Amino acid sequence: MAEFRTRFPPYIFGDFSQNFGPTGRIFYLDADGLRSQIFEAKIGLANAPLGMFLKSTGRDDQGEVYFLASNNLEPGGSSGIVFRVVEPAAFVRGEVAGDLLIDLADAIRVLDYLFGGGELTCLDVGDVNDNGFLDLPDPISLLATLVSGGGPTPAPSPACGFDPTVDIVPGGDLGCQSAPNCP
Repeated sequence: MAEFRTRFPPYIFGDFSQNFGPTGRIFYLDADGLRSQIFEAKIGLANAPLGMFLKSTGRDDQGEVYFLASNNLEPGGSSGIVFRVVEPAAFVRGEVAGDLLIDLADAIRVLDYLFGGGELTCLDVGDVNDNGFLDLPDPISLLATLVSGGGPTPAPSPACGFDPTVDIVPGGDLGCQSAPNCP
């Protein structure tokens, strides 16, 4: 099961397909009292639609929201994925070491995770370039920013915040169980 981490409320619905291809969309209702708006949830690296057939949405006894999507039009096949909608944790992108600084220690922690078996409780923190993957370009981007004044680290940075992008990529969202120094 993949997690779909987003800050939108649990009023989720969608359409199966726009054109009988795998082009289902997910929508959410943002109800704030007197006014309500419907938004399309954009997903992944290109801020794109779901790109699958949306088969079902539902809620369990604890109130958690799920949706089922598949690449197959018919009910058979093995491409179905169940996504659980969860509230993300706040974090500062690039502040991996938990010392309230973005410095060389953060790049070393990402490298340790990638190549040394180190652990991170918030993978999104280490996704410095916010491409949806935790890979070698992340510590390189961080070092470029520190050493040569490379571009700014994508949001949320320099203060605690929520990831403005949902990383639904092969293997699911990177996710953030808990982040250093953010409530």
